[in-house]
Amino acid sequence: MKIRVMKEEDYERLIELWERSGLDYKPDGRDSREHILKELKANPDLFLVAEDNGKIVGLVLATYDGRKGWLNRIAVDPEFQGKGLAKKLCLKAENVLRRKECMVFAMQIHDSNKRSKNMAKSLGYEEKKDIIYFRKKDNENV
Repeated sequence: MKIRVMKEEDYERLIELWERSGLDYKPDGRDSREHILKELKANPDLFLVAEDNGKIVGLVLATYDGRKGWLNRIAVDPEFQGKGLAKKLCLKAENVLRRKECMVFAMQIHDSNKRSKNMAKSLGYEEKKDIIYFRKKDNENV
């Protein structure tokens, strides 16, 4: 298995992985080909995929706002879950972010996603129950 930077031609396989893993995604908004490739071009080293025999079996799409690094859209093929792949992807993304001088790392995880919460805690992430998440959308697809 190899972890590498995502390429433009990986987009369709990225969507297939999200579907296989049950990840909720927005194909007409923030997860559209246009939007993902725009982010990939802006920060090509932050989108990582795990590949096994030519099949994308894991991914993390990281972002960095100059203050905080976010590990987003983490997904692992059901066949590879429970084997530490999500941790490997997250640690690799953290290292890329550190090279950009990022010192604060964050994830947003749905409260019902126990597996992801446990993975984050095992990597040293602290669950912050005192922060309330607010959002405003200009479009329901983003």
